[in-house]
Amino acid sequence: MDPAVLDKALLSLLRYVEANEYKGYDLYDGLKITNNSFLLKNRYTNLFFTQVFKRNPVNLRPYVGITKTRMPKAMGLFLDAYSNLIACHPGDTAESNHYKKQGEFLFNWLAGSSLTGYHGPCWNFGFNYTFMMDKPTIVITSIICRGLFNYYQVTKSEKAKELLAGVSGFILKDLHQYENEHGICFSYTPIKKDICFNASMLAAETLAKIYSITHDESLIEPIRRATDFTLAYQKPDGRWNYSIDLNTGVQRPQVDFHQGYVVESLYDIIRYAGLNDPNYREALEKGTAFYFREQFFPSGQSKRRIPRIWPVDIHNQAQGIITFCKLQSLDPAYLEFAKTIANWTIDHMQHPTGYFYYQVHRRYTIRISYMRWAQAWMLLSLTQLQEALQKTAA
Repeated sequence: MDPAVLDKALLSLLRYVEANEYKGYDLYDGLKITNNSFLLKNRYTNLFFTQVFKRNPVNLRPYVGITKTRMPKAMGLFLDAYSNLIACHPGDTAESNHYKKQGEFLFNWLAGSSLTGYHGPCWNFGFNYTFMMDKPTIVITSIICRGLFNYYQVTKSEKAKELLAGVSGFILKDLHQYENEHGICFSYTPIKKDICFNASMLAAETLAKIYSITHDESLIEPIRRATDFTLAYQKPDGRWNYSIDLNTGVQRPQVDFHQGYVVESLYDIIRYAGLNDPNYREALEKGTAFYFREQFFPSGQSKRRIPRIWPVDIHNQAQGIITFCKLQSLDPAYLEFAKTIANWTIDHMQHPTGYFYYQVHRRYTIRISYMRWAQAWMLLSLTQLQEALQKTAA
C-alpha cells in the first residue's frame, strides 16, 4: 500500500470528523423522532421508527428533525484512534500536541457521560434504542474501555486507569451470568440473562485489561471461565455463531464482523491475562484463519454475512483492517491483507470530503455518513494500520 494513499485518506477523515465535532447520525437513531413514551415503549412503533431510518437508502433525518449528536461508543472509538495517533507522533510538535488535546477532550467527555446507578462506570447508546432504551450494554462499555486502555498506555493518565478499573464492578455485579458445564457467559445488558458470544468475550477482554493494570487476581477466574465457555462453542471450521436462544437452545448463525470481535478479544485475553493455554492459541489461530479465508475476497472486499455477499458494509471493512493488524503475529500475510482491505475501502467507499459510505450494494451505493458505524470505526482502523506499518518499518 502506498503510504501516501493511507496518509491522505486518514487526514481527510480526520478533518471531516473534527469539522463535525464528532457529531453525526447513527444507523439506529430512528427513535429520536419522538419523545412520546407510549410510542417509544410500544413494541411495534419502536421497531417501525428504528427500522424505517436504518433501512432507507435516503437519509431522511435532516428533514424530520433528527439532529446530529455525539455518541458514547463513537467517542470511545475516537479516543482509541487518537491514542494511536499520539503513539505514532511522539514529541512536542504542533501535530502531536493537537492529538493530545483531542485525546484529552474525548477522555473527559467519556468520563462525564458514564451512567450512574450501577456498580461501576458503564455507557449506553446515548439515545433510545429498541428494547434496551437507555440501558448500558457490555459491547458499548467494552469498546469504550478499549479506548480508555489505549489512552492510559500512551499517557499514563491515572484518571483513565481509575475509570477503567471501576468497570469491573459493572461487569461482575450488574451483568447477568449464564452458567453451565463449560463456564459462564456474561449478558449483553443488565436487563436479562442471554448468550451472545462476542458480547461475553468483550466483557472478559475488558477484565483482562483491568487485570493487567491492577493485578487483581480475583479477576482471573471469571476471565478464564468466560473464555472457556465461548471456546466450547467454536465450530470445527473455526467460526462462532452469534448467539444461543436460552428458551430453545437454537444458535443464531450470523457470521460477519463479530467473528473479528471474538478473535480480537481472545488475543487480548491471552496477552493481558497471561492465559497461555495451548487450547486458547489453537482456537485463536483457527478462528482467525476462518475469518481470513471466508469473510473476505482476495481483493479486500468483505462479504455481508457468510455466505451472503452483498451489500459490502463499512463496519465489516473496518473490522477486517483492525483484526488483521492486531493479529499479524500469527501470520505475516495478515498485515499485508489489512493493507489490501484498506486500499479497496478507500477506492470504493471514501467520499472526496473524507467520510466513508455506509454500504455498497450490487447496483448502487448508500452514501449516508454514520458517525459511529462508519467514521469512528474507519478512523480507528486507519490509525491502527498506520501504527502497525510504523512499527514494522522501525
